This record gives sequence, structure tokens and C-alpha cells, in this order.
Amino acid sequence: MLATLFTLLMLVRDVYGLFGGAADWSMAIYRIGVDVWLISILPVTLYPFLGGKIWCRYWCPLAKLMDLMSNLYVKLGISRYHIESNDKCISCNECSRNCLVGIDVVSYAMKQDVRDNSNSSCIGYGVCVTICPMDVLSFEAKPKQQAATAG
Repeated sequence: MLATLFTLLMLVRDVYGLFGGAADWSMAIYRIGVDVWLISILPVTLYPFLGGKIWCRYWCPLAKLMDLMSNLYVKLGISRYHIESNDKCISCNECSRNCLVGIDVVSYAMKQDVRDNSNSSCIGYGVCVTICPMDVLSFEAKPKQQAATAG
């Protein structure tokens, strides 16, 4: 929300600068607010408590938009893809370590649970599928009637 607020402030600054002259003070506020605090200081400080990828998981407007769209697609029955696992998992933890959104993929793989955007923050990057040395994970298409009842 703060990133959205600062981005809107930058937009206002640009519009004001177009018509009213330079507004260098707003750029300094943006640099302090976003570049220093949201991207540098807070993620390093909160890493022991919230884990890695703090910007991506909590503040990135694009990641939030993708999460909202994924949830909407599930409710509308449009989303038909999910990640399945088989029984060959050796718990090497490569999938979880390389997940771009910080999901504990290996716990799903060990239980052979399905991962999609309705039961986790998975938005289908697929790095976990390609990095798995045992080919445990795979993208699967849900049948049409199951996708329609997912919402």
C-alpha cells in the first residue's frame, strides 16, 4: 500500500512538474520512502521474522495484482492449471529454495498435495517444476467440471 501511495505521489509530482515547474523534493521523498526503507532497510531488518523476498511477497504492486487476478480466475472457473507431485520426492528442497514467491513447495510435494492459487500464494511461475531433479512436480490441467467447481 505504501508503494502504491508513493507511486501515486510520483505521478502527481510528474503532472505538477509538467505544469508547475520542477518538484525535486518529491523525488527525494520517494527515494527515501521506497528505495531506502521499503527496498533496503525493512527487508534486511525483517528477514529473520518474515523470510526472504519481502518486497515481492508483501509490497510489490505487480505481485499483488497477479495474486488478485489469480484468485479472481479461480472464482470464475477460468484457472484450470495446478502443480501436482508424485511419490518420487527425495526432500532435496530445491523446489522450495528456488520458488520465486517463497512457498514451502517441498511440504506440498511430500504430502502429494496439489498447489494452485486457491490453496497457496502460487501464481504458476513453474521454477519448482523445472528445477526438480527427480521430476516430481508437473503442471496438470484440471478437468473442466473440476475447474468450474473450484470457485
